[in-house]
Amino acid sequence: VQSCENKEKKLNLKISFIRKIPNGEFIVSENNTNVIKGTYIHGFINGEVTKYYPDGSIQIVENYRSGLLDGGRVVYSKEPGTQPILRQDQQWKEGFPDGVFVKNDSKGNIIRKVQFSNGQFK
Repeated sequence: VQSCENKEKKLNLKISFIRKIPNGEFIVSENNTNVIKGTYIHGFINGEVTKYYPDGSIQIVENYRSGLLDGGRVVYSKEPGTQPILRQDQQWKEGFPDGVFVKNDSKGNIIRKVQFSNGQFK
């Protein structure tokens, strides 16, 4: 596991390498609080990547396969002192939008729902 730090911004990156290739969990933190957490496999982001608000609540959860978005991606918005609200719910396949994309307003009500297939808007 290697670690690097940007003292000016108080950012820290922890990542594992095998033969100089990123492999294993990575964590980006700021002021000792996780900002991004995910996994590399053989140099590519794979699996779930989670991005956090400064208070530790989830901002974005997205799924990757071989470095490409593949699976669900959800985005939450949050005002200080409130619970996160689901703003976007999307499906991806091999880096392209594929499936239903839902966008919600600041109260969580659906304002747009569209369908994609293999990256093309239907």
